Amino acid sequence: MQSIPPQQGAPPPQQMIGGQVAQGGVVYTPYGQPVVYAGQPSQAAKVIGILLMIYGGFGVISGIATAAGMSYLNSYMSNMGGEDISEYLPPTWIYIVQGLVASIAGIAYLYSGWLIQSFKKKGFWIAWAALGLSYIMSIVVAAATPYPADIYGDDTEFVRMTTIGSSAVCGLFGAAFCGVILAIPLFITNNGME
Repeated sequence: MQSIPPQQGAPPPQQMIGGQVAQGGVVYTPYGQPVVYAGQPSQAAKVIGILLMIYGGFGVISGIATAAGMSYLNSYMSNMGGEDISEYLPPTWIYIVQGLVASIAGIAYLYSGWLIQSFKKKGFWIAWAALGLSYIMSIVVAAATPYPADIYGDDTEFVRMTTIGSSAVCGLFGAAFCGVILAIPLFITNNGME
């Protein structure tokens, strides 16, 4: 019996491809370099950025209203009822400083919101700095508020320190909560941030 040469009767040898399936959308080229397919970035940054810009707009408006209007309200209330109650009201300068700080923080929120919705990480740092500035201002307002002895009696200093301490503690929790909400886009895997 005569043997058949391999090229005439047998099927050609098949090539075997070995390896494993790459996880997470990464494919390797024959030379070993990975090819990564970029998907659409998460829209969480756009949502948080737009909400931050809205909050910043309200901050600017309320800051201007506080700086301009509360000093007039303070002088109106001090002459109300025929008595001079100006010693019971916060000083006018605190309203002006509070309004200016709120306006500056509002502008910072507007700018950082625009950066965040444009997928820039720098916006988070600016927003966190504005949060810190607002937190410090809340403590200053609590410290500058008068606590008259004829109302609080012997407990004036206790009430003052309790108010300042609670403003510091509660403000810290509020700023931390807002900071974590602000950082939601950073927690997402495909956040697209630069």
